[in-house]
Amino acid sequence: MFPEYADLIPQLTTRDRQFAALLDKHRELDRKLQAIDAGAIQATRDEIEVLKKKKLGYKDQIYSRLRECSATGSAG
Repeated sequence: MFPEYADLIPQLTTRDRQFAALLDKHRELDRKLQAIDAGAIQATRDEIEVLKKKKLGYKDQIYSRLRECSATGSAG
């Protein structure tokens, strides 16, 4: 995710607890959606849609934070 920020992501993850939490939540939802796709977890279409929207919301927040830090030259 966001290869253009490959150098910044580890820096922010280490220095910014909120950013790290966003990444964790995004990854958790990604794992859950993969498990649903694999049939390991049952979910309705509505539940899947809610999970996808939450995941996208976290991704948007992550991207915003990356852009902000990239523009200001700060990593935390």
